[in-house]
Amino acid sequence: MTCSLCVSAFADLKIVTRTTYSNDYYDDIYYFKGVREREERILKNGHSGIVLIYQCDLKQQINLLTQLKKYTVETFQHMRENNDFYRAEFRRRHPQPRPGRGGAVTYTYTVADTGERRELYGFQARRIKSTIVISPAPEACFQEGYRFEIDGWYIDLLYGQRCSPNISGALLYEGPFEGQEFLNNMISRPGWKPKQRKNCRDSDDWSVYKRIGEAHMGFPASLTITHYDRASGGTPYVTKSEIVEVSRDDLNDALFKVPEGYTQVPVQYEYSYR
Repeated sequence: MTCSLCVSAFADLKIVTRTTYSNDYYDDIYYFKGVREREERILKNGHSGIVLIYQCDLKQQINLLTQLKKYTVETFQHMRENNDFYRAEFRRRHPQPRPGRGGAVTYTYTVADTGERRELYGFQARRIKSTIVISPAPEACFQEGYRFEIDGWYIDLLYGQRCSPNISGALLYEGPFEGQEFLNNMISRPGWKPKQRKNCRDSDDWSVYKRIGEAHMGFPASLTITHYDRASGGTPYVTKSEIVEVSRDDLNDALFKVPEGYTQVPVQYEYSYR
């Protein structure tokens, strides 16, 4: 593999990606130093949001709330336990399927390696095309469905991204959409809301997952994601993301620690089961 920027798996590395949608954009910056990583998002107006620091040696994640000068710390073990608790509690409170109250929503993920290769910023990139189609049954609360068409070039960083044992970070998220976790960061159509049947709740539906094909994913060096607001047909909305900068300059250790003057606060969850 041609990889002029990857002489050492532990060399300092900085990657900047830019995501564009409509007439707006934001930058994501990834810093790698040894077994630690930092991710931060810079908006078009220059403001910074939440900064994530992964201290793989200490098996913990730090969230920096830069505007408030506060931070949270959560161990990987606690994050796994909390996610397991949430999933179990959700299943207990919302037993599924519940025929007569909702219906199945089928997620079909199709992925294929095109065989095309090219060099991007010193990395060998492979082109992979995939689609995610969300199709609700007629009786489901969720209506019409939607789909993503993803045309991407993926690279191996030779880093355990977010402390993943896989060099590309593709094993971060288990399940049918493994390797496409970056979709979570993509901006959906502004103001778009999926339609629901009247007096019907999402929790009355249940999910069915199907995966077709296999491909070695990795870090997305370039992505074009077309979002359609229906499972078939619909209006396209395009989001693009690509690497715009790669640097191997030495990085300050302070980037991977809590800055002075920050106050630790408890982790706040979006749900209140506990």
